[in-house]
Amino acid sequence: MIDAWHDYYGPLFNINFLQKKFEPMIGVADQLNIIVLVNGENNLLDADYCRSRGVRLYDAKLDNQRMLGFKAHNLFADARNLCDVFAFSEGDLRLTGSEMIQRILAFQDDYG
Repeated sequence: MIDAWHDYYGPLFNINFLQKKFEPMIGVADQLNIIVLVNGENNLLDADYCRSRGVRLYDAKLDNQRMLGFKAHNLFADARNLCDVFAFSEGDLRLTGSEMIQRILAFQDDYG
């Protein structure tokens, strides 16, 4: 998801057919700040991945993991004058156990 946001909101280019190259569009500001709200070390992001994509982690420090969405709402409200777009995506489930592959295949069969 993070890579998709970078591609969508990142720098824009024009194609210069005469010189056969891409050139950055003049006057287009490209600043993308991605902050991932996590609860402690319970996430799938490692430091190298975050550093290479400019991702910052914000630790919610919650006792109840199910309250993470409410914490995201508060974070968005606090930054409402700093950002143009906010996105909340729950895609951090870590599958474990001996039946992991079977669960993934069953999910794909059911939902595509």
